[in-house]
Amino acid sequence: MASLSQMSDYEIRLIRIFKTVVECGGFTAAETTLGISRSAISQHMNDLEGRLGFSLCQRGRGGFSLTEEGKIFIRRGLRYSPHSKPLKATLTLCTKPLKVN
Repeated sequence: MASLSQMSDYEIRLIRIFKTVVECGGFTAAETTLGISRSAISQHMNDLEGRLGFSLCQRGRGGFSLTEEGKIFIRRGLRYSPHSKPLKATLTLCTKPLKVN
């Protein structure tokens, strides 16, 4: 993906959808907030994960939960402004293990 400042409106939308799903606690809860169907949310999430190259969440009958990469991305990756580092560099930083002292 391009740098955040060069991302398309669609790519920004994908990240916003992901953030909303996390804030709402799942696809069903996000459906009303986003105004789109669960299947559309799922398609957008699949597209975002495909562009990133890793899964952000687990979903299914057991419910919604973030993967470790998804947790790190939410904690660190979404803090970057549209004028910060390229998304790939950001994601590389996000997926490196955190050192705990």
